[in-house]
Amino acid sequence: MENTNRSYEKEHIVGEDIITIDNVKQYAAMFQPNLIITNDIASFLIESLSEYLDNLISLSVKMTKHRKGLYVQKKDVVEGLKKRSTLVVLDDISDDWY
Repeated sequence: MENTNRSYEKEHIVGEDIITIDNVKQYAAMFQPNLIITNDIASFLIESLSEYLDNLISLSVKMTKHRKGLYVQKKDVVEGLKKRSTLVVLDDISDDWY
């Protein structure tokens, strides 16, 4: 009988194919027009952001499973941010902001 409990490696990290080097440079230019960001630095920023997002999504899903929820809610993401981040979490965002 075939083993159905396979462990698949992630093909790519969330966001890697969405955020481009040009996006990073354009975004940085909004804050500091004369700032130069090399492709290596932009790639590093993209990789770091993608890993952070991947970890946050994973943790949010775990929080949902822990409370036996059927779908990820804002409170799952907020708790994930509080546990794994030093970012300020805005609890006053309404639940229907999306």
